[in-house]
Amino acid sequence: MQKTVIIIGEEFYDDKQIYFLHKTLNTIPNIKIHKLSICNIEDTLSHLVMQLEDERPVLIAFGNAGATAWMVASKFKQLGALLIIHPQELPDFTHQYLEQTCLLIHQSSTNLTSVPILKTLQRPRPDIAQLIEDDLNKLINLIANFIKQFSGAKHENLGRVIQCAEISKGFPAPEPGAIPVFEDENCYIGAVRLDNHTPYEHINYRDEVHVVISGNGHFRHGNGELIKVKQGDIAYVKAFEKHRWSDWSSDFKLLFIQCGPNPLLK
Repeated sequence: MQKTVIIIGEEFYDDKQIYFLHKTLNTIPNIKIHKLSICNIEDTLSHLVMQLEDERPVLIAFGNAGATAWMVASKFKQLGALLIIHPQELPDFTHQYLEQTCLLIHQSSTNLTSVPILKTLQRPRPDIAQLIEDDLNKLINLIANFIKQFSGAKHENLGRVIQCAEISKGFPAPEPGAIPVFEDENCYIGAVRLDNHTPYEHINYRDEVHVVISGNGHFRHGNGELIKVKQGDIAYVKAFEKHRWSDWSSDFKLLFIQCGPNPLLK
């Protein structure tokens, strides 16, 4: 699926900023890039987003261009998201409401926020994803994933609710007792009701979290001891670590969540 971005103000970027931006965008297959000057930005941006229709591009701005992007983004609901990297200032930062999802990456010298504030639950802008990082090369994957997720996406395309009754329709499950609940490129969720299946040891190729939603049983990972678990308990297993459930009660059920990219889809 094609992804679309609009970069504004690149005429003001330094060589390092341009290099980083292009290096990041080059990791995204099938991407379409539009570059707009800050001059008459509202008129040119209005014309462009009308042309792009449902592509819902991500608007990107670096450094001094960040303030301009911040001011115009709220006027265009057709944008999929806003990405601002190392802004010097943002007018009305604590008051302006944005329609779009926003990822804001600060430099450590910023006066807009601070690391201690961003580590608390009471963040200054809880509607904006913010972090502080000077070495942008550490964030290439994060930024690329942000663009891939929000370019072309509408709010109804992102999350979903799966009702318990919907999950239960899959039982009884075939051996070994797991039914798929949800899957995308970075997450797989399954439900398990072990019934009369025989306990067996196995491994998975992604990190996995088990959440016991009813009943009780015993769990072992690696060569560790058997641990009794009950409803509400969580077990975490690293990728390729052997593990097994045993001695479960008749009402035993769990959800498992496998995290990270599926290596079989690469």
